[in-house]
Amino acid sequence: MSTWRKTFFTIYLGQAFSLLSSSAVQFSMIWWITMETGSALALTIASVVGLLPQAIIGPFAGVWIDRFNRKKIMIIADAAVALSSLFLCVLFLLGYQSLSFVYVVLLIRALGETFHKPAMQTLIPQLVPSAELTKAGGFGQMINSACSMIGPMLGALLMSVTTLPYTMLIDVIGAILAILTLSLVHVSTPPINLNSKLTVIEDMKQGILTIKSNKALLRLSIPVLISTIIFVPL
Repeated sequence: MSTWRKTFFTIYLGQAFSLLSSSAVQFSMIWWITMETGSALALTIASVVGLLPQAIIGPFAGVWIDRFNRKKIMIIADAAVALSSLFLCVLFLLGYQSLSFVYVVLLIRALGETFHKPAMQTLIPQLVPSAELTKAGGFGQMINSACSMIGPMLGALLMSVTTLPYTMLIDVIGAILAILTLSLVHVSTPPINLNSKLTVIEDMKQGILTIKSNKALLRLSIPVLISTIIFVPL
């Protein structure tokens, strides 16, 4: 197996565990809120908390990620999610079953995902030759889609046989596996961004101009934006 393939599949092996466990735990937390409160308002707050970081920080996240080591960003994001899940698990086992704590953990998880997902997406072109990008991207999307579908089913199964704090431990295990696999591979940081004197806003403007100058990319971006606005709330 070529070097890039070994690195790519090593990373995605750990990410598959992390994505699956995160999807299962996310569903389990929503399930717990529903069963404990039966309140539409509580679910609305949980949704806002889960989407707010991406809405506020998301537009800037890509620019920041390009200025730092993407591997380290992913490790930090996974570690933050693991620690927050462990924190909630311990609190629940000690008898502090507070909805506020669940909201805090949802916020931390959302922050981690805001940086982790784009870091993972921009990491692929660093690892994969240009001729293999389509296959690698397709494989990555297949893993994401499979975890998104299987995760809620796994979460429902876990909540039927155990309680939320023990379910949270699944996320800790998934994050640890992702961190370990990332630690095993070497990923270089693109030197082009290390000495950049552009501000974050100027970098964002360049990105927007790049999209505008590419008609195919612009045409693709518009339906993706519309579908996101429609389907994310659903």
